[in-house]
Amino acid sequence: MELIKYQQKYTDINKINIDLLDKTILVNGWVRNKRIQANLAFVEMFDGSTSKTIQITTEEKEFIEKLNTLSIWSSLSVIGTVSLIPNQESKVELKLVSIEYMGLVQDPVSYILNAKKMSLEILRDHQDVRVKTRTLNAVFRIRSGLSKATHDFFEMIGAKHLNPNI
Repeated sequence: MELIKYQQKYTDINKINIDLLDKTILVNGWVRNKRIQANLAFVEMFDGSTSKTIQITTEEKEFIEKLNTLSIWSSLSVIGTVSLIPNQESKVELKLVSIEYMGLVQDPVSYILNAKKMSLEILRDHQDVRVKTRTLNAVFRIRSGLSKATHDFFEMIGAKHLNPNI
């Protein structure tokens, strides 16, 4: 019996580094911040796999016009070429080749997440957006690491994990 192999088509942001320089990659994620000038646009994007973000840049007018309609926390699928950030020899960015909106925030004014810091009480009421915040994303990664370490320890000593039928 042959196992089915899964080939991921997109690149996680935490795996983007200088080794991918000049390669064209696909990245999916949410917009954390954007800055648009007359002939240059910057979009900060994250995918939840890490606290790291990737900067997406473009100087093309058609992309800049398309990015003007973009709001923070919208989800994107971006194809771009990995390049070095000027004056920062070890950091990389994506030069935009193609962009597809996966989900736009229709009313950014009333959307629960904004650029300001959110209180934990508000996030308790809106569980669907918790993973997008830096604080709870970090808590979830720590919790996942602790859970893995616990399971690894008990597996190492020969114990079996059973889910109780509640």
